[in-house]
Amino acid sequence: MKAAGAVEEKIYRAFRALANYNDNAPSNDDRWYIGTTTLSLVSGCKTGF
Repeated sequence: MKAAGAVEEKIYRAFRALANYNDNAPSNDDRWYIGTTTLSLVSGCKTGF
């Protein structure tokens, strides 16, 4: 995606997906740490942070 704001949107969606997962995780051990590396891996984006 090369459209303006595409990177930010992908990162935002990755964050929302991880946050939603964490909100519904059965225990703290099942939650993900949401940092720049995790967002990069999940979104496929290397820039925009």
